Order: sequence, then C-alpha cells, then structure tokens
Amino acid sequence: MTRTAAPLAGCAPLAGWAPWTRWGALLATLVLTLWTTPVLRAQLAQDTWREVTPPAGSARLVAAGGRTQAGAAVVGAIDRNGVVYRRDTVSGAWQSVGSNMARLAIDAAANFWAIDNQGILQRLEGSAWRGVGVGAVALASTPSGSIVVATNAGSLAEYDPAQSRWTPLAGSGVQVAVDTRGLVWAVNANGGIARRLGDAWIGVPGRARDIAADALGNVVIADPEGRVFEWSENELRWNEIAGATRTQSLALAAGQIWRTDTDGKLHARGIRYSGPPVATLPVDPALRTRNLTGTPDSAIIPDLSPPDFVLVASATTLADLSIGYDGSVYGTTTTGGILRWSNAQRRFNSFPGTLAKIEINEAGLPLGVNGSRALLRHDGAAWRKLAAQHDLVNVSNAGNAIALAVSAQGDLYRLDVRGESLTAARLAGNVEQVAAAPDGGFWYRNTAGLLFQCDKAAQCERRSLATADLAVGPGGTLFAVDTSGNLHRFRPIAGGVNGGNFEILRRASSSASAARVAVGPNDRPWIIEKNGNVLAARLFERDESNDLALARASESTANVTQPEITANTGSGVLAFSFLPVDVPTAAGAFGDIGAGLNDVTVGLDDQIIVTGFDPANFTPCATRTSGWKGRNWIYSPAQRRFVHLDYLKRVQMQVAIAARSLTNGNAPPALAGAPSVPALYTITRACERYYNNEYHANTFNNLTADFYDKGGLDFGQSLDRTSAVTANTRDLTTVLDMDITLDNWVLTIFPQRKINFIGIGPNDPLNPAGPFPNRADQKFARIGAGATRDVIWATSFENDVYEYVRATDRYEKRNVLDADKAQDIGVGKDGSVFIVDLSGRLKKWDAAQKTFVYAGLSGVTRVAVTSKGKPVAANFPASQRVFIAQ
Repeated sequence: MTRTAAPLAGCAPLAGWAPWTRWGALLATLVLTLWTTPVLRAQLAQDTWREVTPPAGSARLVAAGGRTQAGAAVVGAIDRNGVVYRRDTVSGAWQSVGSNMARLAIDAAANFWAIDNQGILQRLEGSAWRGVGVGAVALASTPSGSIVVATNAGSLAEYDPAQSRWTPLAGSGVQVAVDTRGLVWAVNANGGIARRLGDAWIGVPGRARDIAADALGNVVIADPEGRVFEWSENELRWNEIAGATRTQSLALAAGQIWRTDTDGKLHARGIRYSGPPVATLPVDPALRTRNLTGTPDSAIIPDLSPPDFVLVASATTLADLSIGYDGSVYGTTTTGGILRWSNAQRRFNSFPGTLAKIEINEAGLPLGVNGSRALLRHDGAAWRKLAAQHDLVNVSNAGNAIALAVSAQGDLYRLDVRGESLTAARLAGNVEQVAAAPDGGFWYRNTAGLLFQCDKAAQCERRSLATADLAVGPGGTLFAVDTSGNLHRFRPIAGGVNGGNFEILRRASSSASAARVAVGPNDRPWIIEKNGNVLAARLFERDESNDLALARASESTANVTQPEITANTGSGVLAFSFLPVDVPTAAGAFGDIGAGLNDVTVGLDDQIIVTGFDPANFTPCATRTSGWKGRNWIYSPAQRRFVHLDYLKRVQMQVAIAARSLTNGNAPPALAGAPSVPALYTITRACERYYNNEYHANTFNNLTADFYDKGGLDFGQSLDRTSAVTANTRDLTTVLDMDITLDNWVLTIFPQRKINFIGIGPNDPLNPAGPFPNRADQKFARIGAGATRDVIWATSFENDVYEYVRATDRYEKRNVLDADKAQDIGVGKDGSVFIVDLSGRLKKWDAAQKTFVYAGLSGVTRVAVTSKGKPVAANFPASQRVFIAQ
C-alpha cells in the first residue's frame, strides 16, 4: 500500500474522555499496547483510487459488505434524494432497491440494512423493507451478522436478527464501526475516536467525520478535512492513504475501500476496473420503502424552455400549492382542506387532513402547518404531529429529513424532523416565507416583500424583486410571483449566490394574474391565478395506484391535523393576556445562580413563589461553608417584580408553596415590597434525603443565620411537619412536586421506586400511604390539587394526564391524543386545569368537550394556576421569564 510518511496530525491521546467513561470506568493503567495482539489481517490492495460511476449521477453515501463468489464486495449507495441502490459487480449497473433512507450498511451475508429518514432501522427482505427498531442515527454490521447502532440519544445498542432482540451496549457515539474481532469503534459528536474493550473505552488519537471496518482487520477513517487514513495496529497510529480529498463517507469490504466525496462522486480502491460508465437501471416501482417510491434522477435536470401553461382546474379555490420531486401535486383550499391532483382523472381529489400551509417532501408526502401553527408530517401511513418549540406559519422541505420553517415571530429555523420532537437552529429574522434549495441554500421573502438568496451557511444577499410568493424546483431554479402578479424565473450566473438575473415568464393582465407558484420535476411550474384557476406547464406522469390506499389509511389520523380549539371568552377573544416578568438570578451578596430556576407555584392568597439553585455548582451534600446555592423569590403584584426571600438564606428548595401556618408563631419578618407569608411548605434536599417541611412565622424570625449541615438540614423549629424519605439522586429535578388545598392539605410526590401521594392534614400525622390508591403501576411525576383533596390531577412518568375520580376511587386518563401528553400540570382552586404539553404549549382542560384546548401561550415548561383560574407559566430552566395571566 502507498502511504505518506507522516501519520495523522494531532495524534495526542484524547483528554477528558467523558463520553466514553459514562457507562464504565476508564482503566487508567490500561495502555494501548494491549491492543497489539496478533490479528489475521489483509492489507488493502496496493493500487490507486478509481472513479466509479455513481447511481443517479451522484452518491451521498456508500456501503459495502459480504463478498460474491468471485471475491468482490457487495456495494450499495444512497443518492442525494435518499434512494438506495445495489451495484451489479459484473456490469457495474445500479439497481434501485428502496428510498427515503439516510444511512446504509451491508452485513457479512450481503443483506442490506438502512436507517430511514424517521430514524427507523430497516432490513431489506426480498423486495420489501421491514422495520426492526426506532431512534437510530448510524449503523454498522458485525462479523456475526448483528447490527450495532448509535441512537438519537447518543447511546449504543445491538440488534440480533436471529433472535429479533435488542441489547444495550455500554458507550456512546454518533458514528460506529465493528472490526474483525467484534470490537466496537465509535466517533463522538466532536469527531473524537475510541474503541471498547469489555466495559472500558480507550481513546484513540485523531479526529474523524466517518469510520469503517471490515472482516479482514482493516479500519479506516475520513478526517474532518476529508483525507483518508488507515489504522496501523503495530504503530498505534493512523497512516494516510494518498490521493483522497473531500471524503464524505467510507466503506470497507473484501479488501476494497469505497468512498464518496462532497461533490457526490464515487471512488474505489482495490477493485478491478469494470469498463466504461454504465447508466443507472430504471427504478422498480415494486421496490418501496414504507410504500414510498424513489425520486427519478431525471427530475433534477432543469427544463429552461419557456413554459406553455395549460388550464388543469377551473373554479377550484386553492390557497396553496406544492409539488414533490416525484411529481405529486397537492393543494389546500381557503378553508384548509387538502386536495391531491390525479393525472388519470384530471382533477383534484380530497385528501384527509386540514392544513394552512402545505409542502411536499422528497418522498412525495405532505408536510405542513395547521391552523394552530403546529407542524404536521405524513410518514406514508398516518399523520404525525411534531413537537416544535415555536408557533409556525410557513415551512419548506429541505430534503434528508430537514425542513426550513418560519415562526409566528418571523424567525427562520432549520429543523431536524426525523423524530417526534424537533431540534432547531435559527438562521434569520424578519422572515415571512422560505423556499429551500437542493444545494443546501435557500431563498426567503421578508415581511416587506423583499427577496433574499442565501447559501447553505445562511450568508444572504438581497435580490431586486418585490415578491408575493416563491418556490424552488428540484434542479434549483427559483420561480417568484411579484407584487403585481407577474411570474419570474431566476437564472443564476457563475458563482451561484454571487449573481444572476430575473426573466418574466408570464405577465399579469386584467384577466390573468398569478397569485401562487409551485415547481415540480425538471423545474416545471404550476401557478394559481387570482381568479382561482390552476395552470400547469407540464403534467408529471407518475404511478397513482397507491394514492387511494394512502388516502384511506390517512382517514383515521386526519383529526391530528385539525387546528386545536383555543380557549376564549365566548366572543372569540383569547381569555388571557400574559404579563412577562423576569426573575433576577442574583440577590445581594448571594451571587448569580445563572439559569438555575426550577419551579413556580401559586399558593394560598395567590402568592407566586419561584425556587432555584445553581445547577453548575450544586453539590447536595456540601456544608454551609462550602456555599449552598439556593435562591427563592416571591412576586410583588404592586411592583410587578420578584423579590428575593432573603430570610430563607440559601436553602436549596425543589418546590415552595405559600400556605397558612398550622402552628402558632409571630408575624412574618418584614421584607421590602414582598407580600406577607404566614407559612411555606417545601420540598428540600439534604444530601441523599428529601424533606417535606413547614416553615412558619416563628421559624422565619429565628432564621438569623444560615442553616447548618448535620448530615442533613436542621429544621428543629418544625420537625412536626418533617418527613425524610430515602431517594434516588437521579430524580433530583424531574419527579419531585407538591401542591396544597384550601383546607391546608399538602399533597407530595417523593422519588421512591413506587411513587405515592403523601397527605399532611392539620389533625393527622404523616401518612406515607396517603388517602389515595396505592398502586404500584401508578407512578406520577407532577401533581396539581384543587380546593379539596378530592380534586387531584397528575401526570405519569410517560407524560399521560390523569384525574382522580372520587366515585370510583381511581385515576382516569384524560389525554386522548399523544399531542396532549404533558410535562407539567396545574390546578386552580376553582377547578381549572392547565397543562404544558411536550412541545411547550399551554393548554386548558375543557370538561364539556373532554379535551385540552390551546390557551394562547407557547415556549414554556412550567405552569401553576391562581384561585381564579388564571395560569402562571414559566420557561425554566432555559430562561428567567414568568408569564402571569391578567
């Protein structure tokens, strides 16, 4: 093999290798020489890189595994649109075997495995793909035929197809490979490399963007610059394989090494030249991934001839229109109904669901925003609601499970839509509409109608056209409707974003004026005229045999797309306006706790209390002199600000609720601007124990110094209200909660293995069993109490919402839809119930309709309720802001 003389730069052993020691201790005395055990190993063939014709003209990812009777590797690839191909080792032709895929692997028996754009691990069985698990982001085959995956949570797991069984693996990573000994190699999010021996992870020098291994003992990486290196076991270092640049992905099998580069080209080393380039074989319609067909490679070639528009639908009142790369045409009506165009019937047919804005993804399936500004996705079987952290008004599919979305506040985000819960990155502000380009860039129109062109790094330039609508085709051509109803096409010049010009394709007239534009295969446009007519520059022929079945399957989840009912006063006006108030994180000499706010409560007399502590420096077993980090505040309605409760010094409270004292005591101490608090009930932690405490007026007066540490906090003045419960420290901030009733009953959830409610009454001793059902299968995380002990709501560990029904002495589930799963719950003394769903939206329980309705606030994590049924919400710990309903 030809190698450069120098090893990979930056080969110092990795320091602070926390990700690899999370599951097992790193053995300090274990050195890399333990890995020099002789291994049967075949050197990669000594030849040069050869360029191989990729499928569909471009390959994003390559995989290799097994071997043919002639000894060649079985090779597969994924093109830029997620279509999966298998390469014929004799002719070099590529045959489509599926679509909608993000990652690919081929095992020792030449079986194809893939991760689709929703994170589902799939195996190709004959001509059909079968899902075997969810939540995967990377995969690698093992010599035994199992599959190791990296999950979207960063952990590792192994799937045994012989037993259809998953096994967790110690460790974490975002890329994985398995060598000839079955040892797992992993790359973390920062590019760091490690491999595992038993339960110990050993850091390996260097950084990688991809890694691959084969059954002959070869291990290779692509470094962040795209160079390729091979691991030398004897030298314990990486040696460069010359001639490789801009590498994007790697694969190894049968002594062959394959790679794709950032231009989509495919290269191989150690293979016999297969002759002149060959064309990609036609896509077989029977080979589908979850009923999705692949995108034809011909769809991305722009047809820049002048469009000849033909009327395809008249008097169809469409408000929006979108076309997929496969030629699927969808629209929405002015009332939100969804329509799908049929070439065979020459008409738009109704499709189940309701959307305000529609977009079609690369698989020909709809993605959109509903009337409640929530993001919806169709996965080929049903509608799914995605947990976005923002109210959205516009969306554009960017391919490979990425979408660009515009919030109601005008912020543009790049969203990863693979899971039910989204991750977002902000790109720009003051945006009204966005259109993604296939090269990773995008175009957007701002709120003034000004047009901007941006590259994939979100570097933008203004274009000289005032626009009302825009769309980008699979080939990257922009079409725009200007504010006068003229249709324009943008022709870039060399340099792409650096220049170009517009040409008018269709001028507006008194009888024909464009309102909306959509672009399909070969960058051929459709338009909606202001009079409602729909015109097409071309009909996109496609297989429509599955359309009716898809529509019928979607009927059962059509209600998921419907706008949420919004709580209102009956006149259509929202019942609440929210006053935002920031809680200070510093108080006097106590210093700043940063974003360490934990909870907000509304106690008796509607007193709002916020608790928090410094999460970065919080050590629960520290002594007073080591510096306790607790901070607690009370809201002053007169001043509209939060006042620090300095008489509680630095007590590290999980929750604190204002109450009426059950014991005799003096008046509470004076506190500038703060309401009087006769008593507080709290959950406090001391080392490995949690306490439910009462602080009454007399206690406040005696708190002239910091509390003491005596293996636990000293609450000598209020031990009659104290209960200590041994707890699991992992549950520090996730399961502790409490609430109080008007008759001064305190209901508490302690983090025991079996979670129970605990009631403290004025005449009753602590009763750990509680006056409520004590069932092992009911484990609650958050609680809300009404006026009496009979009005109790709670959320489970699975985020389901339950109401206690006194007549049946049972907790009954109240969230019919998964969209109403809750991360927090609050109950007012008037019986009002509010939740914060998993996407951060505030909702109110409508007892008449037996459903939760949107309450006009999003981006929060905590909620409490006043005695008059008004919510108080907060976004802790991400911010200091509390929203108080007026």
